[in-house]
Amino acid sequence: MRKVLLLLAWNLGVVASAGGREPPAGTGLNAAPLGRVVEVQQVPGVPVDEAAGTFFNFPAHTRLVLNRPGERWKASYAGDQPPAYIALYPVDALLGQFPQRGPNTMYREVVKRLNALRNLQPAEQLARPLPYFPVPNAFQAVSGAARVIRTPTFRGVRYLTIHSQEAGVRFPREAVEYTFQGLTTDGRTLISMHVPYPVAALPSRAALDTAKAWALAPYPGTLDSPEGRAFKKRNADYLADLQRTFDAQDTARQMRALDAALESLRVR
Repeated sequence: MRKVLLLLAWNLGVVASAGGREPPAGTGLNAAPLGRVVEVQQVPGVPVDEAAGTFFNFPAHTRLVLNRPGERWKASYAGDQPPAYIALYPVDALLGQFPQRGPNTMYREVVKRLNALRNLQPAEQLARPLPYFPVPNAFQAVSGAARVIRTPTFRGVRYLTIHSQEAGVRFPREAVEYTFQGLTTDGRTLISMHVPYPVAALPSRAALDTAKAWALAPYPGTLDSPEGRAFKKRNADYLADLQRTFDAQDTARQMRALDAALESLRVR
């Protein structure tokens, strides 16, 4: 059986690479709809550094790097992430990564996000911010095109999103990401997919730089003022329009290709 699974992985363009031990045989997906090649890696864990605060660190896990043909991504430092990938985190290892169980700890944040996936609601009822791993050092500025995806192996939510540390700014198309966040049906593995999804309706980073058009409006001296309230409304209107733009991508060709690749995922 192991030989059969390895042959299946090879036929789908999956290359196994060691990062401490071999990845599970047969783990892979068909990346042909994306024009990409998959490399399956076993990623060593990054220990928790309490002095660094509540930033997300990785337990040992399996990662499927989605390389472009002729390219092979390599990590520059411990915890580095590829531009496009799927991470498969063992849930027990994820929870064990953050032993602190008091208030306002990363453990509580991880549990909250896992519970949102365990108790997954229909897409139109999902509360914002949508579940997301790894936990970013930023807020979910906008999300859209949310759809619950179920297969015999896993279930979860896919959507487009932008994470940011700023408000009142325009976002470039390069900031948009397709993501899927889900759990295997046995609840033992968290699936986290990340692929850039440049939306043509948004300006490029270069265009915003050239036009010096990053700010929606001058930042007011205080938000508790007529100018501040107008600023907040303008930002809210911008984000609402951005969500509608994302929602319009729900059945776009690029989205369907990403969904097809995701649905072919095999977890061993």
